[in-house]
Amino acid sequence: MRDYHAKQQYRHVYDMGNEFILFHKEGIPSKGLRNRFHPYTRLIFSGNSSLPVMVGGDNEFTLPPKTVLFLSPYMLYSILPRQEKTNSLLLNLCSFGLNVTASPFWENVRGLLESGKSGLHYPEDKSDFIYRVYNEIENGFGLKNLSKIIELLDHLTTYMPQNSIVDKLCNIHQNNLQFCQTANEYIYSHLHCKGMVSEIAKQSHMSVSSFHQKFRQHFKESFHSYLLKQKIHLACNLLSTTSMTVAEIAEELNFNSPSHFTVIFKQHRQTTPGAYRTQAMRLKN
Repeated sequence: MRDYHAKQQYRHVYDMGNEFILFHKEGIPSKGLRNRFHPYTRLIFSGNSSLPVMVGGDNEFTLPPKTVLFLSPYMLYSILPRQEKTNSLLLNLCSFGLNVTASPFWENVRGLLESGKSGLHYPEDKSDFIYRVYNEIENGFGLKNLSKIIELLDHLTTYMPQNSIVDKLCNIHQNNLQFCQTANEYIYSHLHCKGMVSEIAKQSHMSVSSFHQKFRQHFKESFHSYLLKQKIHLACNLLSTTSMTVAEIAEELNFNSPSHFTVIFKQHRQTTPGAYRTQAMRLKN
């Protein structure tokens, strides 16, 4: 039963660590969502009826039927209750890697993500294509799905609305948005480093203790817990896509020793690194 469950997840855009890799079609229940933010982009589809949302904490906006709301990572939002559930598409654009996201290919997407920090509303005439692509995408691996995501990004950048739905975020929310971006981006690009907290705190212009307090407030867990989670997620990727040994991965991610890495890995994944690699290889075949 466990192998079957893992294989179903692997087929449906998740890795074995229960993290979606690039995209995930996800329904939002009719009761809505309150005060959410996350390190990925979200497209929210109003569907056949109006959808009330709140963006940036206290800016209420009603999406007309058959339109789309684009929210950049770390944007605070709420989906208010209505009679029907709401379709959404999650995009983890960091998956493309720095060699793509820092290149000229990504220039328009960078502009889209910057504008999306205040929410972008695509009207019905610009949303028809977005709905069509959404319906064609399946929660599964395949070049067809990847190409659809690229098509979608091209459309979103080409027809990007000139005005955000929030004219100006309050200074508090803007600062919180910047804090979350700075912390998460630094963590992702320095998973192999030691002494990370003091450097991020310095970049965020706060003391280490204040940083820890604010991090827990926004990420709902301690910095240490979040960092370990990201290291284990990267370790899963290295185990399933490279030939690096367990000792090499432990050293790369700055664990004290291979045995320390194995203990932490088992706490998070309920299996050993070696068994995880064996299972991942079996699922790919």
